[in-house]
Amino acid sequence: MLNFPSAKDITELAMLLAPGLIILGIRARFKEGAVPNLKDRAIAYAVTSTAYYAVVGPLFQVDAGVALSSWVWAWLHYVLVPLAIASLIVLFDQREWFYRLAHYFGFRLAHHIPAAWDYAFSKLNRGTFVWVKLNSGTEYAGKMGARSFASSSTAERDLYLEEVWQINEGDEPWTRMEPPRGVLLCGRDIQRIEIF
Repeated sequence: MLNFPSAKDITELAMLLAPGLIILGIRARFKEGAVPNLKDRAIAYAVTSTAYYAVVGPLFQVDAGVALSSWVWAWLHYVLVPLAIASLIVLFDQREWFYRLAHYFGFRLAHHIPAAWDYAFSKLNRGTFVWVKLNSGTEYAGKMGARSFASSSTAERDLYLEEVWQINEGDEPWTRMEPPRGVLLCGRDIQRIEIF
């Protein structure tokens, strides 16, 4: 006879995985690169939750101290503390403090951004100009503005430039195409990208 999990069992499982889901879910929103598949994410949630309970769990088992209602403790334990940890991890990632700390102690870490494409486009300031040459020899210059996009998918590294500019000969400055237009460039067609 097949036994289906009860609502209580499902709730307890959700509570067990909640810290990992919150920590890695928030980190993924600020991390460059491709999103892992569901199976890999589920394993990562479980491993992260296990580490969370090993490190933070004992702090919630102390009997002395501030007396709070059980629902407040539950919110702290399963939601608010994981949110704080996720925020710290994002801050460390964005400011690259892990690398500075490792460098200070003489360690060499593998970078958390998996590809040079993701690294280069994650560091661009809005309004940076790029010059793209395609395999066909066609060239596009454009501005990477707020509405431009560089794909993080390893399957297709496409690029959308919200503004296309005319490349003028010699030292003449580039001029914006009139009427204004954007261009979508497929990654497989891109030979090189120069960033200004």
